[in-house]
Amino acid sequence: MGKREYPSFIIDKERFKLRQLNEKEAYEFLKWYVDHMDERIAILKDFIDSDPEMKDKINLDFSAESLIPLNKWLARQIIKESKGFQWMKERFNEKDWLVHQLIINGNIFTNEIIKISVDIAYYWAKVFLVNYPKLYWGIITPKQLPEYALPNMPGLFGFDDEEFFQPCHMTHIVILKILDNPNECYLFDTYKYWKENFLKEDVKK
Repeated sequence: MGKREYPSFIIDKERFKLRQLNEKEAYEFLKWYVDHMDERIAILKDFIDSDPEMKDKINLDFSAESLIPLNKWLARQIIKESKGFQWMKERFNEKDWLVHQLIINGNIFTNEIIKISVDIAYYWAKVFLVNYPKLYWGIITPKQLPEYALPNMPGLFGFDDEEFFQPCHMTHIVILKILDNPNECYLFDTYKYWKENFLKEDVKK
């Protein structure tokens, strides 16, 4: 039996060209993206549960603590992929969701890790949303902030100091850190940092 590939999240690129969307189209895209959240998290859970190398099941119950074993699992996928690394230009599949958004600084990941990272980002966002109901999905459009580097990418609003948490971009950063140090728990540590610095009122309660 061959290696099971992670299911791609396919976007209609003719309908949704992120940097070219007008205001109305951008919010249509946001709704489309959010509507797929639970479906994609279920795919992530199923893929992890079916991993033959998993000795203990990961309870993805949307608690902050669930980010710790999830981070360890993600690190193992990155290590496995790096052992058989091929340049993205040889494996690139234009239909894979947010590939062009995730490769933003010249670093090249395998297609498999990019596909996994999309649903890790969904789960990470859901952990925030479940634990802090005041948070909500939104976007920053070019009309709202013309110089913003990542326009129309879904993220979470409702943090203190008007901070905006973009799960896909933050997951990209976590993967870069894991490449340098796979033993650290960046998903949980980053969650804790945002909780302590940008959800201060909730922390005090």
